[in-house]
Amino acid sequence: MRRSSLFVGIMLSTIAGCGGPPPAAAPQTPPPPAPTESTKPAAPAPLVIKAALFPDIPDSAGDEFASLIAKLESGFEAAQPGVDLQITINGDLDFYDSSAGGTLSKLLGKGADAMQIVEVDTVLMGTLVDGSYKQGTGAETAFASGNAGGFIGYTEQLFAIRHANPSAPLPAVISAPIGDGSNPLMFVDALVFNPGCVGACLSAAQAFATYMSSVAVRNIIAFSQDGPQGTLPRYLLQANPSFYSSSPASSDPMYRAYTTIVNRATPFPNTGFPEGRTALNDALTAALTSAPAKQAPTKSPPAKPVKSAKSAAH
Repeated sequence: MRRSSLFVGIMLSTIAGCGGPPPAAAPQTPPPPAPTESTKPAAPAPLVIKAALFPDIPDSAGDEFASLIAKLESGFEAAQPGVDLQITINGDLDFYDSSAGGTLSKLLGKGADAMQIVEVDTVLMGTLVDGSYKQGTGAETAFASGNAGGFIGYTEQLFAIRHANPSAPLPAVISAPIGDGSNPLMFVDALVFNPGCVGACLSAAQAFATYMSSVAVRNIIAFSQDGPQGTLPRYLLQANPSFYSSSPASSDPMYRAYTTIVNRATPFPNTGFPEGRTALNDALTAALTSAPAKQAPTKSPPAKPVKSAKSAAH
C-alpha cells in the first residue's frame, strides 16, 4: 500500500505544473524477510537413551510388547521432553549370557548394540528336570487343565495358567521351600547403566530408573494396563513396598496373598551363585531324575504243600 500511495502523489504534482523536477521520494526500508525453515534456529537434538528391559515376562497384550513399550516411552518422555527413550524388549536376547563378547558384554559395551540401560536378573539361575517343560507353557497348561496337582514356578507364570483356563478358580499359593530356610528367597531384577553413560546421559538414566520404580509404572506392567480392558495381569512381584498397599494390588486376591510372602522374604545371594549355577543345575537334575535305589530281593518262606484244590479252598 505504501508504494501505491507514493506513485499517485508524484503524478498529481506533475499535472499541477508546480515547476521543476518532482521532489525525490524518501528511501524506503524494506521489511525484514519472513523467517523460513532455513533461517529458524535449529532445535537441539533430543538425548537418545536406549534401554533393554528383561524380556521374560508375559506378553499379556499379545502384541510382542508394542503397547507396553509405547506406554512406557510416552510416559517418560512427557516428564523428560528433551529425551528420546528407545526401549527394547526382545526375547531373542540372552540376558544370562555374561561371557566375553556375549549378550551382556555387547549391551553394556561401546559398539552398535550398546544400550545405556540394561535390566538384568541379579542372580543367574536355570533349573530343569528332563527338558519336557523347558520351553513353552506346557507345564502351566497341564496344571490349568487339571493334569497336574501342583505347580512350582515364578508368580508371573500364573498368567499362562489363567490364560489356558480363564474359568478355573484362582489357585492357593505358598512360598516354594528351598533348603532348610523358613524365609522365602526372592530373585530381583535391577537396572544397570552402561559405563559410558555419563553427564546428561547418566542424569536421564537415573530419571528413567526412578520412573520405572514408581507405583504408577509398576501398575502398568503388573496389571497389563498397556493392553485392552480385561487383559489378565502379568502377576510379576514388585520390589516397591508401596505397590502392595496401593490400588489395585491392595484389593487383588493374588497380590494380597503374595504380600504376606514378600514381607517375609530375603534376597537370594548374588555372589558366588552365578559361577556355580551350572554345576548346581546338573546336581539338581541328577537328583530329580534318578530312579529310587532298588532293594535287594528277599527270600520268601517255602510254601506249604497243598493236597488238593478242595483243601486249598478251605
